[in-house]
Amino acid sequence: ARIAVIDGQSRWQAARDLDIPRLPFIVYRDLGVDEEAYIFSEIDRTRTRIRPLDIFHADLCAGQPEAIAIRDILTSCGYLIPRSNSSHSKNLRLFSSVVHARNIYRTRGAMVLHKTLTVARSAWMFQVRDCSAGLIIEALSMVLKAYPDLDERRLTYTLSKVTPTQILATSKQRIGLSGTRTAGTYVANTIIAIYNKGLRKNQLGDIQHIGSLGAQPTTWSHE
Repeated sequence: ARIAVIDGQSRWQAARDLDIPRLPFIVYRDLGVDEEAYIFSEIDRTRTRIRPLDIFHADLCAGQPEAIAIRDILTSCGYLIPRSNSSHSKNLRLFSSVVHARNIYRTRGAMVLHKTLTVARSAWMFQVRDCSAGLIIEALSMVLKAYPDLDERRLTYTLSKVTPTQILATSKQRIGLSGTRTAGTYVANTIIAIYNKGLRKNQLGDIQHIGSLGAQPTTWSHE
């Protein structure tokens, strides 16, 4: 009889490698190849994906140095890491955008991540925790990486006069001026424009390309 593993090949191989004699499984009989393909597609489409926040907590439990370093930076800046995304609306200090925090840490360094979170906290009092948090944090880190010697007090003060939502709305209006920029670049340049307003000298220039800033392409998540 023909036997095929429709889903769970990695678990099956791991069990063989570790000499695990038994695994739970479901048996389907007398299926054609098209039916096997359909079942595989349905399982893949409906399975629960592991969330970045869960992966981050697993890395913390495993003692992964990068996760521990990021947690320590978040904690030193006054943020808390939620156990689940469902709890973040109840506490302004909860920070769930661990994907973006990791990207900033890896591509721009611990110092830029710390500066970014400090400015965000001081300017908006933890108001960057919603669905747009990651995009705002990414863009702010781009500015701080591109201009390490800018006046952080001025940056904090000027950003405190606008909300993250207003920054995103203004950034969306810039789309269409250039087809080569990412959403993060537009938001970063909006932050720069806010910083420059009323400044007669030492104005910051727009960020044209993100490659040198170690940024990953970012898409709009704010509605």
